[in-house]
Amino acid sequence: MADSDSLANVPVLSYAESGGLKSIYTFLGLASVPRLRPGNPLRLLPREIVVKIARLAHGYRAGWAGVGSSGELAASVDVSDYPDITDSLALKMHPIRSGVHYVEITLTIAWFGTRIFFESPDDSRPELFGLELTCWEDAPAEEEEEQDTDKAVDVFYVGGRPGARQVDMQRLRDFADNWTWCHDPVIFGCLVDTVQGCVTFGLNGVTGPCVRFPDFPWQSGVRIGLDYLPDCGGDSSYPRCIASCATPPTPPRMLVEANHPMTAAEHLARVGPNRPLSQISDMSVRLHDFFTIHGE
Repeated sequence: MADSDSLANVPVLSYAESGGLKSIYTFLGLASVPRLRPGNPLRLLPREIVVKIARLAHGYRAGWAGVGSSGELAASVDVSDYPDITDSLALKMHPIRSGVHYVEITLTIAWFGTRIFFESPDDSRPELFGLELTCWEDAPAEEEEEQDTDKAVDVFYVGGRPGARQVDMQRLRDFADNWTWCHDPVIFGCLVDTVQGCVTFGLNGVTGPCVRFPDFPWQSGVRIGLDYLPDCGGDSSYPRCIASCATPPTPPRMLVEANHPMTAAEHLARVGPNRPLSQISDMSVRLHDFFTIHGE
């Protein structure tokens, strides 16, 4: 979905502190510290193995792949003048191969259809899941201006082959009316657990549920993406669309919620006012909108 040639010219506002491969080599001390003399066994390892060891030791760092300087991780990019990222492209991070990692994605503005998604690094696998910003189906259609009271967020899982997609989708009750259309920043929080096969979601400081996705091919890892970003056509009355990502400390509340992973069906089966997911009232209309925006 993302074309590296098209993304290469997107302006980078900042890079991740890790500094990419350069800092990984520094971390390992390859060819830079006296103790690594020719007799050191570390020098006998193939470069690919050394990089893998370094990445594990250095930890995961979020960064947009294929944007900016080669070997660097772009932490913040300005996509305001790149409508292709609205229409057909996506910003993607390098894969999370294993372990548990917290990632935050911040957008200065967002609109209906903006989504974060999780896909397999194995491009032959069609499965993906994530969150999409949307609206309540019963919002007043005659309103000329966007109303903050109609904002909603849905969690989705897409399976099946292209042209015969199957979508499971629910509404996240915790995130109702928790974002604004092209006005305020939107912060997605994701605590990704590749061991239990689940993600704990957060939005603008509100912690949502921990959802398990047992049908996703977790064994090959997961790659986070972001697409359908606002294209305001150069209208200066709107803020510029800047997409940032980071790996800050995990919020304590999210760690608590992560102890209770459930599938979407298990969340729906819960009884009481604290049930985090609900059914969507008109699923056929909702799926039509979803496929119209993101394709099949």
